[in-house]
Amino acid sequence: MCIDTKDTLGRVFGRTNEIGCCHKWRGDALVSDEKWDLWAKSLLMFFVLGWLGLVNGELVAAQSDSGRAAATNPIATANSRLQQTTVPADSEEYRIRAGDLLNISVFQEPELSQMVKVPQSGSIRHSLLGVIQVKGLTTSEAEKKITELLAKDYLVNPRVSITVETNKSRRVVTVLGEVKQPGAIEIPDQEQVTLLQLIGRVGGFTNIAATDRVTIIRTENGKEQVIRVNVPAIIKSGDKSKDIELKPGDVVSVPESFF
Repeated sequence: MCIDTKDTLGRVFGRTNEIGCCHKWRGDALVSDEKWDLWAKSLLMFFVLGWLGLVNGELVAAQSDSGRAAATNPIATANSRLQQTTVPADSEEYRIRAGDLLNISVFQEPELSQMVKVPQSGSIRHSLLGVIQVKGLTTSEAEKKITELLAKDYLVNPRVSITVETNKSRRVVTVLGEVKQPGAIEIPDQEQVTLLQLIGRVGGFTNIAATDRVTIIRTENGKEQVIRVNVPAIIKSGDKSKDIELKPGDVVSVPESFF
């Protein structure tokens, strides 16, 4: 209720004061409601952002764990890289390598057909054409090359087919980690390669390589063996007998230095 006085002027002033008080109370109430609404929205935003941060943290942790698992399993990493870089022998993208056994067939010319193994030089010897360089060519490119040679001086419209019978003789060592050119390195037939020679072939170590903690992971008879090598110590000693000879299938891992 408003203030009730008998004095008209007093009533007027009293009502005016009361109205002012009422307006002030309502204004305070509105301000209080706005503050409550702002506080509630802020609290809600806090919980939403906290939940998003938690989810994001779990995702990052999962990715980090996955990365660490891959880093601690160099054989799995090596196999993954080999699967990405190795092309099947029956693929159109496959390029002839040393050690491959080629079945060269010339249609209706059995005396010109032959089975030949690609030597380290990459040049095969054909019974009629002599020496032909085929290493690095696809089978289609090799077919075209031999077809053109036969058509030039010997046959009319020759038809040549080449298939890679086997490439099982490939001898591969995989290098991972802090080297300048990591990947699968093929060791030629009848050639022996040591660890230091392999490092040289891949361009050497990077600036952050832990050269004193190189490991060679070797699997023989189903058992995995880890050989730890201090490369600077081998170089300093000058003892070549300590330079380990690598075997096909070896995985050389060069970790990153802590400093």
